[in-house]
Amino acid sequence: MNTPTAVTHAKFINRFFPASALFIISMGIFAPASQADSIRYGTWSADGWQCEISSDTLATNQVYAAVRQTWFNVGIESSDPGDRSVTGLVFTCMLPSTVVPMSPDIDREMPYFMQWHPAFTAMVYKAAAPLNNNQWWSTNIEMAHSNAWLRPKIQAKRTVLTPQLPPNEEVTQVVISDVFIPPGALNGMATFSVQLNFWDIQTGGLSIDCYSNTCSSGAFTVNSDQNQPSFVCTSPGLLAGPYSFTNYVKVTSYAETTMNFAPAIQLMYSRTQSPWSWQSSTPSYNFEHNYDNGIWVGISSPVPAVWDNQTAQDNISWNICTRYAPVNNDLPGLTDCAMFRSKRTSHDGNLIHQFFVSAGGTNIVCATLTTPDNTTYDVECDSDELDFEANSLNASDFARFTNGIYTIRLYDFNNVLRQTYSVQLSGTPVTSTPQLLAPNTLWSNNVRPNLSWNAPSDPNVNGIVLDIENANIEDDIFNIWMGNPLPTSFQVENDLYGGWTYDLLFANATVAMVNGTQVMSGYIAERTGFFNVATQNLAYAYADTDASRTFTGTDLELNLFSFGFLEGSNYTFSVDFGDGTTADGLWGTHHYAGAGNYTARVIVSDDLGMAATGSVALAVYDLPTLKSVTRLNGNMVDIDFPTIDGAEYTLRYTDDLSSNPTWNGVLYSMLGDGTIKTFHDSQSVPVSKRFYRLECDLNP
Repeated sequence: MNTPTAVTHAKFINRFFPASALFIISMGIFAPASQADSIRYGTWSADGWQCEISSDTLATNQVYAAVRQTWFNVGIESSDPGDRSVTGLVFTCMLPSTVVPMSPDIDREMPYFMQWHPAFTAMVYKAAAPLNNNQWWSTNIEMAHSNAWLRPKIQAKRTVLTPQLPPNEEVTQVVISDVFIPPGALNGMATFSVQLNFWDIQTGGLSIDCYSNTCSSGAFTVNSDQNQPSFVCTSPGLLAGPYSFTNYVKVTSYAETTMNFAPAIQLMYSRTQSPWSWQSSTPSYNFEHNYDNGIWVGISSPVPAVWDNQTAQDNISWNICTRYAPVNNDLPGLTDCAMFRSKRTSHDGNLIHQFFVSAGGTNIVCATLTTPDNTTYDVECDSDELDFEANSLNASDFARFTNGIYTIRLYDFNNVLRQTYSVQLSGTPVTSTPQLLAPNTLWSNNVRPNLSWNAPSDPNVNGIVLDIENANIEDDIFNIWMGNPLPTSFQVENDLYGGWTYDLLFANATVAMVNGTQVMSGYIAERTGFFNVATQNLAYAYADTDASRTFTGTDLELNLFSFGFLEGSNYTFSVDFGDGTTADGLWGTHHYAGAGNYTARVIVSDDLGMAATGSVALAVYDLPTLKSVTRLNGNMVDIDFPTIDGAEYTLRYTDDLSSNPTWNGVLYSMLGDGTIKTFHDSQSVPVSKRFYRLECDLNP
């Protein structure tokens, strides 16, 4: 079984790193399933590490940027394609304390809703469309952790005979993978495989068919599947020494010029690796994978189903990237480059430290990055971009990524150094963390929400970046603003559907030209998150109150305006009043002891782990008072009092404080503007005593 290759693109304009460690999946089925005709589900999950390199060699004495991730796939197969459909697919990803989610993954083929459940430290997904027969839902979930680096225990080299592809001609290529495994390096592993990787080809215009395979050792089983040509060993602990693997490939290029081409090579080993198996001959409702590293994959169905599954634990995947470049003009070059140190706040509130380089260009087939302390790293490449990214929960992992000169070296198809770029990283860390506010009208299912955020408080911030990803749009919505004034809002022009993620960044950036390339570098503070549209199909809550402004000590009636959850769920309610007071149940009456601005939240959750939060901003003021009452002469009195902007004031008086006084005398009625007002009470006939009363309506 080939591990789905999830290439991490560290683009400045498109960086998403989902993460997970536990899945709970619930499915609902249209059309009943009988004992004789059960629905068959296919599932696959794996937890492990992945690294992409652009050179033709993999060496044990190098350190590579690696990504820890969990892959998961689920689908439906039935002999009757007309009456099988899964609706309401829900799975929950619960995380251990040692990892942090980067941001949710977006499957372009299958839109879904998302919720973060803080009590369970879980991400909850719900399919936004039915899963029909022979359809699969896959997600790649990446995690930030305490160790951002991985050392391989093997050495490999890729060699391609006849790499040139004339236009519209079929060429037979011989692809040789020479692998050296140190004795004992793969002890404890259940499987090791070497294979060509075709689905990672991003060049387009290629027709590929692997028609034959040979191996130098009988320890490997040859899989001649033309789409997944691979060599697999199920006793990798016994492997030691050199091994050679040869694939014979027919390739046709439809480019206008002759191209050089080398397919990707994937080397993968796992501590556990189960075969695809028919789990049961009788219908079952439950299915689970139990791992000993804290991961548990559980699946359940409300109707009988037969399970077909595979799992892998501690799955290490090394990918030598595809190479594709013109023969006559294969000079690589950069057109733009972004290099940043970053502090990223995940949607669960945890802080992630990052360093990334992302560049676009032409004919980029191999590149390296050298830090100011002269440490060199291999970089992930394809034909028009290069990426290097590392993330960690520990700032100490990035001690060498300091201000200074970084060197990017570009090599051609034949590994000859052709271009060098010296990039200066400078600036100061950004202290202001952005936060995207709840989009206006989102709760009423507006598919083009208006977004807003608070202006950065750090005076060093000179740039803002907003990146939005959604399954309903082909390309990300990307915006970058530099200089002053910086915006605090953005109107989405595209129709969004299901869940959509965002990256909002405040940057202290500089822009320079280096060897004909525009380079942006500096420091950023970033926050990731997500929202949902068409929220009647998912958990949502909207909080409302009749009085958004109130006085201290005054009872305020807080009411839940509307909410929605998955069908058939049991709801529980809790409230955080924003002043340190919490309560279970629906909102009720509450009063605030001190003046200030508060954000009260109602939290609704159900038994499937879905959570929604509705919030309302409350302004609490001290009770209105008369600042001074001064008699100027026998029949003139000055009255001063502070006002609140937008509040309605009435100044009344009475000359009789009997047991049932009447305050019929009205001196003034006015709207406050936040300033201190002075009024005169001029009496035609002086009175011996007069009493004044100030009335205030905060919400006229």
